[in-house]
Amino acid sequence: DDNIVFMQGHINLSSEDLVNLNSTANLTFFSVNLSNPVLLKDGVTCSDCSMLDNDGENVTFNVSSFSEYNASDGPTTPALNLPENNTYFNVLPEFNWSNSSSPLDSSLIYYFEIDNNIDFSSPEYVNNSITETDNTTEDISVTLISDGTYYWRVLAIDDINNLNSSWSDNRSFVYDTAAPNLLIDI
Repeated sequence: DDNIVFMQGHINLSSEDLVNLNSTANLTFFSVNLSNPVLLKDGVTCSDCSMLDNDGENVTFNVSSFSEYNASDGPTTPALNLPENNTYFNVLPEFNWSNSSSPLDSSLIYYFEIDNNIDFSSPEYVNNSITETDNTTEDISVTLISDGTYYWRVLAIDDINNLNSSWSDNRSFVYDTAAPNLLIDI
């Protein structure tokens, strides 16, 4: 039947010709192996769909009506490069990470945050519009108002398709601008 099409990661049901089937349903995509699954409805992120299950191989979404659906991966999670975890600085360093990739070949922007709380409940620094550069992307304009232990992480955003990666791992660093006390015993 030309009104129903099933392919790897793709389901299309002609809701105009099969009106009785145009209702809420669960769609399972088998053997798609998606780590950060996203459901596209008619080529854009489905805002009224919800993921019910993802076992790494198969993914199930709930949809409110039938149309053309594609299961895809969102952007990959950025891999943090520098500074390394648990480092100490008296001058703020460059923060950089390896670029994510998007299966939809979209350009990405990055959301970068630093907080003195490991849960990132009140970020001390946020840059939510870092444009991707070749191979690695960085932020060199960080400012912090006080010394202390901080945590940082990055998220990739496919702004065109409204898709996000997962947050990167958290890393910590100590920012200490106080001059050291030196005692010289003569």
